[in-house]
Amino acid sequence: MKKIGLLLIVYLVALTNCFSQNNGRKGFASINLGFSIPTGSFGSKDFTDNNAGYATTGLVSQITFGYKFHPNIGILGISQGQANAVNVGDFAQDLANYYGASNPSGNTSVAVESSVYSLSGMMAGLFGSFNIVKKLNFEPRFLIGFSTATRPKITIETYDGGTKLTTFIDEQASALNISYMLGAGAKFDLSDKICLLSNIDFNAAKAYWKNVQSIRIGHISDTIEINEFDQQQKFRAINISIGVGFRF
Repeated sequence: MKKIGLLLIVYLVALTNCFSQNNGRKGFASINLGFSIPTGSFGSKDFTDNNAGYATTGLVSQITFGYKFHPNIGILGISQGQANAVNVGDFAQDLANYYGASNPSGNTSVAVESSVYSLSGMMAGLFGSFNIVKKLNFEPRFLIGFSTATRPKITIETYDGGTKLTTFIDEQASALNISYMLGAGAKFDLSDKICLLSNIDFNAAKAYWKNVQSIRIGHISDTIEINEFDQQQKFRAINISIGVGFRF
C-alpha cells in the first residue's frame, strides 16, 4: 500500500512539473463534491439476496489533477472518497419479518444500528477534451486504481415484546481492492485560470473481507459466541459532483 501511494505521489509531482513548464493552460487541479447513488446489489434491499447491501445515497469528494498532452487527450489522477449509510429501517423490518415467521405467536421486533460503507483510494487514467462552444468542453474519462473498501459495523438486537432476546454484532472490516471509474463531465472556463466542473461517473469495486468477527449474545441463556466469517460486496455507484478548478 505504501509503494502504491508513493508511485501516485510521484505521478502527481510529475504532473505538477508539466504544468509549471507549459504556458498553454493544458493542466488543471480541481476539488469536487457531490452525491453517491448506489446501484445493483450494493443498493439492493432484497432480503433474499445474500449480496444485498442496503446502501443509501451518500456523499462523494474528489481531488483531481489533469494534463493534456494532446489537444483532445490527457492524463488524469484522482483521489476519491465516498460514504454510503445503511438503510437500517428497511433492514430491521426485513429481519423482524424473518424472525417473526419462526415465532408466529410472539411479538417480534428488531433494532439495527450501523456505521457507513466507505470507499477511498487513488486512480489514474485518460480523459478526452472536446470543445462544444466557447469556453465549454465535454470531457469523458476512464481511470483505474486501488481503493480501500470498508464494511460497516452492524449491531442487531431482537426482542419478543419488551424482552431482549439476542444481540448480534458484526465488526467493521477493511480490504484493499482494484477499482475503476467510467464517466464524463463538462468544464467551463470562467477565466484564464479558474474553471467550473460537473461530472457524472460510474464507480465500481469488488471488496472481499476475510475473518470478520461476529459476536452473538444470548440474553436469556446468558451466553456469548464469537465466530468469524468471510464476505464479499460489489460496490457500484453513480457519483454526481460539481466543483471548481485552477488551470495551469
